[in-house]
Amino acid sequence: MIYFVTQKNSSVKHAPVGEGRQAAKRAATRARLLGAALDLFLTEGYEATTTRAILDRAGSSKGAMYHHFASKAEMLEHLFRDASLTAIRNAGAAAVEGRHLERLNRAALAWLGELKDPATRRILLELGPEGLGWRRAKEIEDGHSIRALTAILTEAVAAGEAPGVDPRLAARMINTLMTEAAFLLAEGGQAALPEIETRIAAFITSIAH
Repeated sequence: MIYFVTQKNSSVKHAPVGEGRQAAKRAATRARLLGAALDLFLTEGYEATTTRAILDRAGSSKGAMYHHFASKAEMLEHLFRDASLTAIRNAGAAAVEGRHLERLNRAALAWLGELKDPATRRILLELGPEGLGWRRAKEIEDGHSIRALTAILTEAVAAGEAPGVDPRLAARMINTLMTEAAFLLAEGGQAALPEIETRIAAFITSIAH
């Protein structure tokens, strides 16, 4: 292992360069494994994708894989979490100004917009529930979405925009509405979007009354 030694200091500080290189190498291996898994899950499906196929696509060994992931299910869970968080963060970034309920409506519609991306839609609505099970996939997704919804609804209540509203209850109701809207879009295509947007906006507006 190589170290840099700082000058003009009574104590010697060690900067483990070799360790940094190893960390970068591990990160690259992890990224290759996830990239290979994602490609195969999207093209072949979760069940049809074998661990061997992922290793061959990534150019990695079984030992290297087990250093990062216990199974292909763990890889799928990582991909599902990442897709879920990315969609929610992007939706939140689209609604940073205005009254709280207006922001909430824009964020909800922006989240549905994230599902226009085929990979995101497939991971969140098909691969996650298929590979992780509906209960686990819902647990992960709810953990991200309900937390974000509760936060903005709590702010709305504090600002007097939604008097008497229980933020957690309202968050769960909106989350359920959004989940069903996502599946409607996946099944019927974008033609259903205008009606869905109208209904979501009406529901969120009703919270204030």
